[in-house]
Amino acid sequence: MRDALSTSRRRPATSPTQIAVASDVRPAHRDTPAVGVTEETVRDWGLDVERGPNWLLVRLRHPGGRTPGPPRLADQLPGLLELHFTYRLVLDLQEIGRVDAQLMDGLASLSQWILARGGVLRLCGLSPFCAERVRRGAYGARFPIYRDRKEAVFA
Repeated sequence: MRDALSTSRRRPATSPTQIAVASDVRPAHRDTPAVGVTEETVRDWGLDVERGPNWLLVRLRHPGGRTPGPPRLADQLPGLLELHFTYRLVLDLQEIGRVDAQLMDGLASLSQWILARGGVLRLCGLSPFCAERVRRGAYGARFPIYRDRKEAVFA
């Protein structure tokens, strides 16, 4: 009888990715798609978040069916980085169709915030056109751009 009571009072085990989210980052779905991966949102953009050794790997996902505004990365990602206790971020921008001034300003603010904490921001997955726009922009020298996540982590 004691075993039946103790098992009924146990809480279901949660994976580390389901513990909590920062106040300005809200979960997109209740179910986690895979161990070590969470889904979050940033101003209508989906985020696939993976925790690697000493890195947080974040991939922006375009919301289907509509054209969203640029993601507000500087407003949303610092809380996510603090949640995961790391300031080393690889940001996969494969689904970004265009690079505009608002996105560049957000990346610059995010980069400044990360650098102030001794961290690193690396971008990957940009199309050749978008990568060239980032390189030629006012903040271009601040953002190392890599082909993919693996190259960004091991560079």
